[in-house]
Amino acid sequence: MELYQVGKLIKEYRRRKGISQEALSFGICSTVTLSRIETEKELPSKRIIELLFERLGYTAPLNNAAITESEIIRYNIESLLEQKINKRDFEFAELLEQYTNDGSKMNKFEVQIFLLYSAIFALHHNANKTLLAKKLNYALKLTHSDYQDVLNNKEKDFHFSKSELLIFFYIALIQSSIPMLEYIAKYIDKNIMDSIAKAKYHTMILTHLCRLYTENKKYLEAIETSLFGATKCAEYGKILYLPPLVMYRGIATYFSKNKNEGLKIINDSFKMFSYFGTEIEQRSIVKLYGIEL
Repeated sequence: MELYQVGKLIKEYRRRKGISQEALSFGICSTVTLSRIETEKELPSKRIIELLFERLGYTAPLNNAAITESEIIRYNIESLLEQKINKRDFEFAELLEQYTNDGSKMNKFEVQIFLLYSAIFALHHNANKTLLAKKLNYALKLTHSDYQDVLNNKEKDFHFSKSELLIFFYIALIQSSIPMLEYIAKYIDKNIMDSIAKAKYHTMILTHLCRLYTENKKYLEAIETSLFGATKCAEYGKILYLPPLVMYRGIATYFSKNKNEGLKIINDSFKMFSYFGTEIEQRSIVKLYGIEL
């Protein structure tokens, strides 16, 4: 077994995507370190392998990664946190405490992950959104100090790992930033090769983008995004995101085109929601828009 084969893969994937060593290593490790990894002179840690592959858009091969006991503990806690969030269970204060209490100092990547999950916890416990945005900005700058230029600097290629994209996403969500969500949706569609991550995050972001378009009365954009998102739900097999996409398309249709057609689409979405047991909650959301059912 070749312990250093991971370096060959990184070099091959980096060249395929036309990414320089400087761009790939930025905020993760030095360019010299990446060069040593690619030439099989150095075996990177699990966290560095993960981040480099995520920036390249691929799933990281972690079977040969060098990993410490504290990294194993925190990696397992991260898995538990993600499982809870996927189940919409946001009571994980104890897990966050365990993440910081194993006795070893967190590296910047672990600090970044901790701040991300702490922000998700706080968002669902009525935290101050301005303070949360500041924390998440700090977290992203630990590895991507120039990320705020993505909307202004059209000539530079930016490369993000999954954790960086998630932090970017929550900043956009807290600030209700349509341009940021548009950027993230396009980035994932173009750059992420990991089919599981792409399926999950692309549909999630398109759904939130559709909601923001609707809230800001950008109804044509909401309808277009809903239809595009529905095709992605079918492509990825992510049917859980289909009902809200249909609901927001119904609301947008109600206000921009035809009230009767909009009501029909909304009621169709409720039939989908009822299958998942969330119809009552969605009816209250529709009423917030002043629509009588």
